[in-house]
Amino acid sequence: MTAGHSIAKAMDTIIAKGKPIAAAMLEAGETDIAYKDGKFEVVGTDRCVALFEVAVRAAEMKKRGEIAEDLDTRRQPRRR
Repeated sequence: MTAGHSIAKAMDTIIAKGKPIAAAMLEAGETDIAYKDGKFEVVGTDRCVALFEVAVRAAEMKKRGEIAEDLDTRRQPRRR
C-alpha cells in the first residue's frame, strides 16, 4: 500500500510540473491541458505531446536555467 501511494503521489507531482511545459510546447493555456494515457493533451483536440518528450524538454530547460526543477521527483525520507 505504501509503495502504491508513493507512486501515485510522485505521478501527481510529475504531472503538475509537466503541465506548464506541455502547455508551452502545445501553444495552449495551462488550464486547457489534461494528462491521459501517457500524454499531455489539449482538451477537445487531437494535439498532444508524450510525457517523455515533456521530460526531455524540462531537462533541457533546467540546464539552460529557464526553470528551477525538471520532472525528476525525489523526496527525502523522513527521519524518525
